[in-house]
Amino acid sequence: MPFPCLVDADMRLYRALDLRRVGLRTVLDPATYLNYWRAWRRGARQGDVTGDPRQLSGVALLDADGRLRWRYVSRTIGDYPPLPDVLAALHRIVRP
Repeated sequence: MPFPCLVDADMRLYRALDLRRVGLRTVLDPATYLNYWRAWRRGARQGDVTGDPRQLSGVALLDADGRLRWRYVSRTIGDYPPLPDVLAALHRIVRP
């Protein structure tokens, strides 16, 4: 990879970014089931669960000085930011 990929084994960054966890509201959210259905239609299948199964995802972009410049917090399972949004944010950071 042409850039560092960090692993947050102790979840310090996860907590610092105020990312969310799966709760009852997430389980009951229709968007959760819609995301599962879309993934299933694309051929994705649930593999073995590793780590914390209640941890929701997020995307964070940091600048060269380690400052948070952009963040996306997933609201439900399978909620990821559109790639064009991530790339646009990345371009704004690289070329302000």
